[in-house]
Amino acid sequence: MNGRADAWSGRVMGTTASVIVHGGSVEAGELASWLAALERRWSRFLPDSEISRWNSARLPDDRAGVERGWSADTRSLVARAGEARRLTEGRFDAWVADRMVALGYDRTYRELPSERLPALSIVSEDAHRPFACFDPGGLGKGFAADLTAGRAMDAGAHGALVEVGGDVVTRGWAPDGGPWVVEAERSDGGAVRIELLDGAVATSDPDVRTWTVGSRRIRHVIDPLDGTPVRPVGPVTIVAGEGWWAEAVATAALVSRSRGDGWFDEARAHACNVEVVAA
Repeated sequence: MNGRADAWSGRVMGTTASVIVHGGSVEAGELASWLAALERRWSRFLPDSEISRWNSARLPDDRAGVERGWSADTRSLVARAGEARRLTEGRFDAWVADRMVALGYDRTYRELPSERLPALSIVSEDAHRPFACFDPGGLGKGFAADLTAGRAMDAGAHGALVEVGGDVVTRGWAPDGGPWVVEAERSDGGAVRIELLDGAVATSDPDVRTWTVGSRRIRHVIDPLDGTPVRPVGPVTIVAGEGWWAEAVATAALVSRSRGDGWFDEARAHACNVEVVAA
């Protein structure tokens, strides 16, 4: 094939991102603009986003009114988050944004102060209370990559790679006519080489985003059972067909490992139609 690839890299959705596309009628910069448009709909840090308006509405009727105004992409995002919560038996749960705020993650990660935040009282409570707040988090990044790569293919691209915050989604062929090659870091410092056509890779690592509250180091992955951060159990990398599902399973596997409940094993990975490629 050896087609000329168009590439973009920059920041979007609060993290680094890159887009590579070849063939078709769409450029990498256009796809990056689409990622930015999804961020404007989904970010919990933008007060006018569709998700922020829903989180801010405290009365059921108000929330229903916000939902009626959701875009189709937001509806699809929330539906996938619900499916992920069901299929992981609650180990992945996007409805924990208020817990993240209680732990000090009340602004973008880059805006968190370098000094320690004051100690907070963390109270365990039912994860499915009426006023739970939604945080797309990693699943949102994975789904945004899914949508963006799909948009490229719909425009006639021969292949596309979209990476958002380490989550990678590929569609079609790489510019050289072969599969896309992605490297995932291992906890021992090595790397795993992954070849993908239509696939996705997501890594959930509790030590990627941390901050300090009082004398306690807080990790950004939350166990929905009690609302507390997971233990330092190392990263989990998952290969799946779609980015949102790879991200959900990686997070659920991390929570399972932190709990020590044995939920995620080889049989579970097979049932989830994913592959564990680095741990």
